[in-house]
Amino acid sequence: MVQHGSSDKEWQLAKREALKVLRECAEMEETIFYSDLVTEIKSVKFLCFRQPFFKFLAELSTEENETDKGMFTVLVVRKKDRRPGNGFFVLAKKLRYRFRSEEQFVKKQRKKIFEFYFKSN
Repeated sequence: MVQHGSSDKEWQLAKREALKVLRECAEMEETIFYSDLVTEIKSVKFLCFRQPFFKFLAELSTEENETDKGMFTVLVVRKKDRRPGNGFFVLAKKLRYRFRSEEQFVKKQRKKIFEFYFKSN
């Protein structure tokens, strides 16, 4: 199956590359800019802030969320405000998260991920 011009194999490899980077961020309790994550993914050439990249992040976050680790892409942020983009919050609602404050939701998700990876080391 072809995903946005990439084979399924390339798409899955890109997910592994992104997860490796995000795990490293989690272990250091850091975030990463969208543009920096794009440059770390070699298997698929994404353009930052384009639909294929957003679809990729949504798949990644959904799959990690299903393992009860939380929404891993909370670590991917915009440079201007160091927050996830609007699509992150739309996806959170699709995944049945309920929150009044986006800021509190982000803090809670980051804490969950940081604690998981701290315990894993």
